[in-house]
Amino acid sequence: KFLNNYIPLKEGNIVDIKNNRIIGKHDGAFCYTIGQRKGLGIGGIKGEKSFGWIVVKKDVKKNIIYVSKNDKNNYDLLSNRIIISDLNLICPIKTNLVIKSKFRYRQKDYFCIVKKINKNSIELFVPDKAKAVALGQIAVFYNNKDIMIGSGKIIKIYLDKKKLS
Repeated sequence: KFLNNYIPLKEGNIVDIKNNRIIGKHDGAFCYTIGQRKGLGIGGIKGEKSFGWIVVKKDVKKNIIYVSKNDKNNYDLLSNRIIISDLNLICPIKTNLVIKSKFRYRQKDYFCIVKKINKNSIELFVPDKAKAVALGQIAVFYNNKDIMIGSGKIIKIYLDKKKLS
């Protein structure tokens, strides 16, 4: 509602990322986040098993929301390399340090291996693949004793060498 005061709503397509078919309409790509499951306005599709839908990608310039079936093996939501900038660190983080990171509120912690890019950016490698990491969100870092050691902004997301966002 807040954004609607400043950005006009513009109808766009909701597209099934698996087969590039339009399955619904939305009021503006900026209104949705990666990993969102509720409020999409998409029901089941006749003749298909229903898992519900989840936002896996969005193209704000083209005003398209890409969704995928919300099953537990959803490969479209996974990433294992995340670039973080605008670091806010309580203590130094070094290359090859193993830390825990949280990429979404109430999400489980993921063990990550740090690669320092420069004084304000790091790359995190997530061996177990993180689910629903969203560009522009904040990642929070913890040591192995669950004490927060810093945070930063998610600026790039990859699955292996393929850039997702």
